[in-house]
Amino acid sequence: ANAGTDVVSSDGGRTTTTHATHDDQHRNHENYARALARRFDSIPPGLRNALYPFQKQGVLFGLARSGRCLIADQMGVGKTIQALAIASCYRDEGPLLVAVPASMRLAWARECERWFPGLLTKNLVVVNGAGDSFAVETVRAVGNKLRELQE
Repeated sequence: ANAGTDVVSSDGGRTTTTHATHDDQHRNHENYARALARRFDSIPPGLRNALYPFQKQGVLFGLARSGRCLIADQMGVGKTIQALAIASCYRDEGPLLVAVPASMRLAWARECERWFPGLLTKNLVVVNGAGDSFAVETVRAVGNKLRELQE
Protein backbone atom coordinates (compact mmCIF):
# COMPACT_ATOMS: atom_id res chain seq x y z
CA ALA A 1 0.00 0.00 0.00
CA ASN A 2 1.06 3.58 -0.55
CA ALA A 3 2.21 5.66 2.38
CA GLY A 4 -0.73 7.58 3.70
CA THR A 5 -1.83 10.05 6.30
CA ASP A 6 -2.83 9.09 9.83
CA VAL A 7 -6.20 10.49 10.81
CA VAL A 8 -6.88 10.47 14.53
CA SER A 9 -10.36 10.87 15.96
CA SER A 10 -11.61 10.77 19.51
CA ASP A 11 -15.00 9.34 20.50
CA GLY A 12 -16.05 9.40 24.14
CA GLY A 13 -12.52 8.99 25.43
CA ARG A 14 -11.81 6.12 23.03
CA THR A 15 -9.26 7.04 20.37
CA THR A 16 -9.04 5.23 17.05
CA THR A 17 -6.52 5.72 14.29
CA THR A 18 -7.26 5.15 10.62
CA HIS A 19 -4.58 5.00 7.98
CA ALA A 20 -5.75 6.62 4.74
CA THR A 21 -3.65 5.54 1.78
CA HIS A 22 -2.73 7.79 -1.10
CA ASP A 23 -5.08 5.68 -3.26
CA ASP A 24 -7.95 6.31 -0.82
CA GLN A 25 -7.30 10.04 -0.91
CA HIS A 26 -7.19 9.99 -4.72
CA ARG A 27 -10.46 8.00 -4.87
CA ASN A 28 -12.15 10.45 -2.49
CA HIS A 29 -10.98 13.38 -4.61
CA GLU A 30 -12.29 11.69 -7.77
CA ASN A 31 -15.68 11.02 -6.13
CA TYR A 32 -15.88 14.65 -4.99
CA ALA A 33 -14.98 15.91 -8.48
CA ARG A 34 -17.65 13.66 -10.05
CA ALA A 35 -20.29 14.85 -7.58
CA LEU A 36 -19.36 18.48 -8.30
CA ALA A 37 -19.56 17.84 -12.07
CA ARG A 38 -23.00 16.19 -11.67
CA ARG A 39 -24.22 19.19 -9.69
CA PHE A 40 -22.85 21.57 -12.35
CA ASP A 41 -24.48 19.49 -15.11
CA SER A 42 -27.87 19.94 -13.39
CA ILE A 43 -27.84 23.63 -14.39
CA PRO A 44 -30.39 24.19 -17.19
CA PRO A 45 -28.48 23.80 -20.50
CA GLY A 46 -29.25 27.29 -21.80
CA LEU A 47 -27.92 28.84 -18.60
CA ARG A 48 -24.93 26.52 -18.33
CA ASN A 49 -23.90 27.15 -21.95
CA ALA A 50 -24.21 30.93 -21.55
CA LEU A 51 -21.58 31.06 -18.81
CA TYR A 52 -18.21 32.54 -19.71
CA PRO A 53 -15.19 30.55 -18.45
CA PHE A 54 -14.59 32.93 -15.52
CA GLN A 55 -18.28 32.68 -14.58
CA LYS A 56 -18.09 28.89 -14.71
CA GLN A 57 -15.16 29.08 -12.29
CA GLY A 58 -17.27 31.26 -9.98
CA VAL A 59 -20.17 28.81 -10.14
CA LEU A 60 -17.87 25.86 -9.40
CA PHE A 61 -16.40 27.84 -6.48
CA GLY A 62 -19.92 28.31 -5.10
CA LEU A 63 -20.90 24.68 -5.68
CA ALA A 64 -17.75 23.49 -3.91
CA ARG A 65 -19.08 25.36 -0.87
CA SER A 66 -22.61 23.92 -1.13
CA GLY A 67 -23.90 27.16 -2.63
CA ARG A 68 -22.77 29.23 0.34
CA CYS A 69 -20.66 31.99 -1.11
CA LEU A 70 -20.59 35.71 -1.68
CA ILE A 71 -20.27 36.88 -5.27
CA ALA A 72 -18.64 40.28 -5.12
CA ASP A 73 -17.61 41.39 -8.59
CA GLN A 74 -17.72 44.63 -10.52
CA MET A 75 -20.99 45.72 -12.10
CA GLY A 76 -21.80 44.11 -15.41
CA VAL A 77 -19.67 40.97 -15.21
CA GLY A 78 -22.43 38.47 -14.51
CA LYS A 79 -23.07 38.10 -10.79
CA THR A 80 -26.77 37.50 -11.47
CA ILE A 81 -26.22 34.66 -13.94
CA GLN A 82 -23.67 33.04 -11.60
CA ALA A 83 -26.05 33.29 -8.64
CA LEU A 84 -28.92 31.83 -10.67
CA ALA A 85 -26.71 29.02 -11.94
CA ILE A 86 -25.72 28.12 -8.38
CA ALA A 87 -29.32 28.40 -7.16
CA SER A 88 -30.55 26.16 -9.98
CA CYS A 89 -28.43 23.33 -8.60
CA TYR A 90 -30.47 23.36 -5.40
CA ARG A 91 -33.93 23.85 -6.90
CA ASP A 92 -35.26 20.62 -5.40
CA GLU A 93 -34.28 21.67 -1.90
CA GLY A 94 -36.89 24.38 -1.38
CA PRO A 95 -37.88 27.87 -2.48
CA LEU A 96 -35.33 30.49 -3.41
CA LEU A 97 -35.47 33.89 -1.78
CA VAL A 98 -33.60 36.65 -3.58
CA ALA A 99 -33.23 39.84 -1.54
CA VAL A 100 -32.23 42.79 -3.72
CA PRO A 101 -32.72 46.54 -3.68
CA ALA A 102 -36.18 47.58 -4.89
CA SER A 103 -34.67 48.99 -8.07
CA MET A 104 -33.37 45.51 -9.02
CA ARG A 105 -36.36 43.30 -8.15
CA LEU A 106 -37.95 43.37 -11.61
CA ALA A 107 -34.60 42.84 -13.33
CA TRP A 108 -34.07 39.72 -11.22
CA ALA A 109 -37.59 38.51 -11.97
CA ARG A 110 -36.90 38.90 -15.70
CA GLU A 111 -33.60 37.01 -15.39
CA CYS A 112 -35.34 34.18 -13.51
CA GLU A 113 -37.92 33.92 -16.28
CA ARG A 114 -35.19 34.05 -18.92
CA TRP A 115 -32.88 31.41 -17.47
CA PHE A 116 -35.41 29.04 -15.89
CA PRO A 117 -37.64 28.03 -18.81
CA GLY A 118 -39.69 25.68 -16.63
CA LEU A 119 -40.48 28.38 -14.07
CA LEU A 120 -44.18 29.09 -13.91
CA THR A 121 -45.10 32.74 -13.54
CA LYS A 122 -47.39 31.83 -10.63
CA ASN A 123 -44.32 30.51 -8.79
CA LEU A 124 -42.38 33.75 -9.13
CA VAL A 125 -43.37 36.23 -6.44
CA VAL A 126 -42.00 39.77 -6.49
CA VAL A 127 -42.46 41.52 -3.18
CA ASN A 128 -43.08 45.23 -3.62
CA GLY A 129 -43.09 46.30 -0.01
CA ALA A 130 -44.38 45.63 3.49
CA GLY A 131 -47.92 45.25 2.14
CA ASP A 132 -46.85 42.02 0.42
CA SER A 133 -46.31 40.09 3.64
CA PHE A 134 -48.60 37.37 2.24
CA ALA A 135 -45.83 36.51 -0.23
CA VAL A 136 -43.36 35.84 2.57
CA GLU A 137 -45.92 33.61 4.29
CA THR A 138 -46.52 31.76 1.00
CA VAL A 139 -42.79 31.10 0.52
CA ARG A 140 -42.52 29.94 4.14
CA ALA A 141 -45.52 27.57 3.72
CA VAL A 142 -44.07 26.09 0.51
CA GLY A 143 -40.73 25.52 2.23
CA ASN A 144 -42.42 23.81 5.17
CA LYS A 145 -44.45 21.59 2.82
CA LEU A 146 -41.32 20.56 0.90
CA ARG A 147 -39.56 19.65 4.14
CA GLU A 148 -42.57 17.55 5.21
CA LEU A 149 -42.58 15.71 1.88
CA GLN A 150 -38.86 14.98 2.12
CA GLU A 151 -39.19 13.45 5.59
